Amino acid sequence: MVGNMPTNWRTVKLSDHFELGEFFYSKSYPREAALLIPTEHVLDDLYALCQLILEPLRKEYGPVVVLSGFRGVQLNQLVGGSKTSQHLRGKAVDVTCSKVRDMTSVYHWLAHSRQWPGEVILYPRSQFVHIGLPEFGVKADHLINKE
Repeated sequence: MVGNMPTNWRTVKLSDHFELGEFFYSKSYPREAALLIPTEHVLDDLYALCQLILEPLRKEYGPVVVLSGFRGVQLNQLVGGSKTSQHLRGKAVDVTCSKVRDMTSVYHWLAHSRQWPGEVILYPRSQFVHIGLPEFGVKADHLINKE
């Protein structure tokens, strides 16, 4: 747990347009998400995701909606996440853009404009993209289209 976290930590701004609470949310499992508390490492990685990826994405496509950010083990199991999911470490986010009907264009933009050797996965049926930061020992710098 992060020392000296304010009681209203969910409203802490990670960037101009993103608050910490957006990454500790689950539409399907709100109770489990409400129990999550950020660690210093999770905060650092979510900050990096916002600054390096989500803010430029927002500038290009308008409002970005975080569908899934940090997940604890229990929440990750409930949503059917991988046991090695980057969400467990705050290194991944699933997003959609509220003004975009087909996230394929966002996927291609991320694939060609990204400045990090992480991963981008398109889920065309659900119309969202998964964006992951690079990790030591994890195959990175890859793009996946789940069509």
